[in-house]
Amino acid sequence: MYKSKLAALVINLFVFIQLSGQGVTKVSGNVYDSQTKEPLPFVNISFEGTNVGTTTDLDGYFEIDSRFVTSNLCASFLSYKDQCQRIEVEGKTRNMVFYLEGSSIEIENVTIVAKKGRYRKKGNPAVELMRKVIDNKKDNRLEGQDFYSYDKYERIELDLNNITEEFKERKLFNKFDILWQYLDTSEVNGKVFLPIYLREVNSKVHYRKDPESKKEYRDAIKMTKFDESIDDQSLTDALDFLYQDINIYDNTIRLLDNNFVSPISPLALNFYRFYILDTTYVNGINSIRLGFIPRNKSNFGFTGDLYVANDSSAHYVVSADFGIIGDINLNFVRDLKVRQDFEPYQDAYIITRDDVTIDYSVSKNGIGFYGTRTLAYKNFDFTEADDPSVYDNIENVIIQEGAYKTNQEFWDQKRLVPLTENQEDLYEMIDTLIEMPAYKRLVTGVKILTTGYLPFKKFEVGPLPTFFSFNQVEGARFRLGAETNFGFSKNILLDGYLAYGTRDEKFKYKAGMTYTFNEDWKLNPRHYLRAIYQKEATFPGQQLQFIQTDNFLLSARRGATNRMVFENELRLEYTRETPGFAMDFWFSDKNSFPYGDLELPFINENGVQELITDIETTSIGVGLELSPNKQFIQGRQYRTPIINEFPIWTLRYEKSFDGLFGSTYDYHRLELGFFKRFNMSILGHSNVGLEAGKIWGTLPYTALFIPRANQSFAYQRASFNMMNFLEFVSDDFVFLRIEHFFKGFFFNRIPLLKKLGLREIATFKAVYGRLSDSNNPALDNGLPAFTIEDGAALTYLFEDGIPYMEGSVGVTNIFKVLRIDLVKRLNYLDNPNIPSLFNTKGLGIRARFKVEF
Repeated sequence: MYKSKLAALVINLFVFIQLSGQGVTKVSGNVYDSQTKEPLPFVNISFEGTNVGTTTDLDGYFEIDSRFVTSNLCASFLSYKDQCQRIEVEGKTRNMVFYLEGSSIEIENVTIVAKKGRYRKKGNPAVELMRKVIDNKKDNRLEGQDFYSYDKYERIELDLNNITEEFKERKLFNKFDILWQYLDTSEVNGKVFLPIYLREVNSKVHYRKDPESKKEYRDAIKMTKFDESIDDQSLTDALDFLYQDINIYDNTIRLLDNNFVSPISPLALNFYRFYILDTTYVNGINSIRLGFIPRNKSNFGFTGDLYVANDSSAHYVVSADFGIIGDINLNFVRDLKVRQDFEPYQDAYIITRDDVTIDYSVSKNGIGFYGTRTLAYKNFDFTEADDPSVYDNIENVIIQEGAYKTNQEFWDQKRLVPLTENQEDLYEMIDTLIEMPAYKRLVTGVKILTTGYLPFKKFEVGPLPTFFSFNQVEGARFRLGAETNFGFSKNILLDGYLAYGTRDEKFKYKAGMTYTFNEDWKLNPRHYLRAIYQKEATFPGQQLQFIQTDNFLLSARRGATNRMVFENELRLEYTRETPGFAMDFWFSDKNSFPYGDLELPFINENGVQELITDIETTSIGVGLELSPNKQFIQGRQYRTPIINEFPIWTLRYEKSFDGLFGSTYDYHRLELGFFKRFNMSILGHSNVGLEAGKIWGTLPYTALFIPRANQSFAYQRASFNMMNFLEFVSDDFVFLRIEHFFKGFFFNRIPLLKKLGLREIATFKAVYGRLSDSNNPALDNGLPAFTIEDGAALTYLFEDGIPYMEGSVGVTNIFKVLRIDLVKRLNYLDNPNIPSLFNTKGLGIRARFKVEF
């Protein structure tokens, strides 16, 4: 999926992320009450003289990994005396135990004493206070207003952290000494870091309560540039996906493609434990500090502090300061911190501070980088917009024309938070870096790994995985492909390939030309003309698969794969996209004929059996897609949608004309599609897809609807992995697929599986179709008969009212990159050549590479 194609960010950061576990001091331990010997939660643990630290969990346990330590580790907690212990050896693993001596203090009507008993909701003043906060959140949240608008400034900065002298002296960086001129030191923890990426966004946000609409109009976006092949909009979409707006008043907070339960959700009282810790003043407001932590440390929740106004009527949140605990199953993230401040303004409570910091790392103790998002707000207004149409745009985020081309003078006037000197220098550093030969060589190497293409000055050769493949009809298949790049033209793309099979001894090829009406052909929304001519062999039903079927990794297949279709096609396409909507128009002149062992026998009008040697169709078609807020991860060779919570609707219609350019068939073909992700809080999320279609007209069965079967050993999400090629046929159909990601909801309760970071997944797929009398070979001898082998039928109709079904259960996140499914075919088990495993018909194991957070 899209997350496995964050290649744009990989190109930018590959030079920096090198694993290094040396010099890491790991300190873990427990904190107890010295008298009761009970564990103490929420105790602050830090290295003396720094802000490097953590807090204990509900069991009093803590763990810190750092390269930068001081000689003492200290524990401090309200109503207890501070205690420090000496760390004798750095760069080693230490286990420490603190026994804190208690005292007692009185806070308003709540007394906190050293003795900590069993947690209870009943009679717990913290729970009662949170209940009031939850009851009042509808009125206290900004969305309680009928209208609002504000100016918004966003800054995202990525910094390589933990830069050591040893790291700088590595051979890889011999050519990059210029980087060390831009090193900086954190004011928070004293660590040395290197800024490597910066994005700034200036926008105006408009909200209407009824009917609800929230739109963000971005008039300026500025970011560091690493390579011309990296699309600005793709980077913007990727960062928007990783750093979604956090609203503490929402029931579920979506962050890093995971659902976190908000501490102000109605579920929070059963999901979290709450403790009153202190009273204090925050931004001049008398506030009660509440600590919270998930009851089950493995669930996707936060831990931290809420500061609630010490006001008997409003009960609004003054500040929220929270992060994650180390037990949750979250990839590539060592730590995460969120800080939000609110204050009264007119009749509302507005946000005045909004910071998110994420500590990323490929490995637990490796070199990583900080991703910091800073938001600033100004000019709040609670009246309806002068132009009501601002609420009606189909997109939630609208990038206005010229947003990527704003000048320095604009930013000097509009930037709500000034840049630091190092941030100003970052743009200069990147401009210098990308001109260095060593950097260009590095980018070339990364491009080969992430795209599969070998770049040259004006063209690129690839994709590499398709250079060699094999199947039963073609034998060993060799293919050489290429396409032009920006060195040739930004408006014209030429692409094609030449392939040859050693068994069929036949050449196949494709030649295409694309002309874009945009400034270059990778810009979104796309607008282009394309012409293609192709001669190729394919498996029946695979023309709808958006994969490279001659990929070497997909060559190994089960069962018989000796029946193919050879197609000669001239195709002209026109595509016009606008935000949230796309139109495709095409003309196709196609001649196809049976290939390999596939035969299409029929009885002619004289009662003599003949073989159909070709099927020629000439058609025009239109495709429509409604996909509000659609986002992409893309480069020049790929374009992968980011799956978000917004639905995608598709419609495709095609009409073939008998007698036009030699066409021998007349038909209408209509297909409808729907796809949506449904988020289910702590239970994960489901991806649901539904397709339906119908053909009016008479055609050979190989040109009708053939369900997408998969006979490879790689799991394919949109295919039936236990179905055979050409096994079913119909001229109308409906197809349902459901894929649910539990995100470790069950596995996190099993210590070994939790330690391995494994996650569970379940899928269900079904397809059903009917065949009209006019297309049934058993009723019309003029149509080719279904496939038969050794007297047994291999192609079937669906039984009346009975869909084909298969399901699977699987494990994802194996080594963070692998998914394995146990797939079971649920019916039609008496058909021939059904795959089996462990003497069980219709059972198989399939694998897929997949990277996720």
